[in-house]
Amino acid sequence: MFKLWLYNKISKIVFFKMVKAETETADNIGGSSADMRINFIDIGLLDSNSSKIAFDYRVDGVSEWTRSNAVLKNTTGIHSLTVSGLSPDTTYEFRGLILDDINPNFIYIAPNTKTFTTLDTYVETPTLTVEGEPSSVPETPELDGGAFSVHLGSDTHIETDWEIVRTSDSVVVFSENEIL
Repeated sequence: MFKLWLYNKISKIVFFKMVKAETETADNIGGSSADMRINFIDIGLLDSNSSKIAFDYRVDGVSEWTRSNAVLKNTTGIHSLTVSGLSPDTTYEFRGLILDDINPNFIYIAPNTKTFTTLDTYVETPTLTVEGEPSSVPETPELDGGAFSVHLGSDTHIETDWEIVRTSDSVVVFSENEIL
């Protein structure tokens, strides 16, 4: 927590509480993305309409940080930001940041860091079993893996992108960045 000591005209010290935040455990970890989280505990003297969260992250053991994009967050509490473009089966260290849109020189760095490991993923070419007309896919196709799209079906997943990802001990189906 930052502390700001100001002196008034009578030389009395006045204490102002400043921004406080802590890095929280990452969530929704995939092969190339993760939701990094921060607990924005106290907004301090920041204007609530200009406070933003962001994250610094790096491959564990590397010295240089990469900064995520910043997103406006004007309330305290736990907030998350999805960072993508990560490498599969890699351990990352990250820390939460509070930024001020009004004063771009203000950066609060949470005092703690957290780590997570992205999934060890690979994608195979999908195999679909199609019965009937070649232009139709049955409601329950057989899927062996990989990325695919469902088009012209009668279910609720028309025009939806899907991907099957396998790890060492499970199979996960993703739909528009959500795990099903």
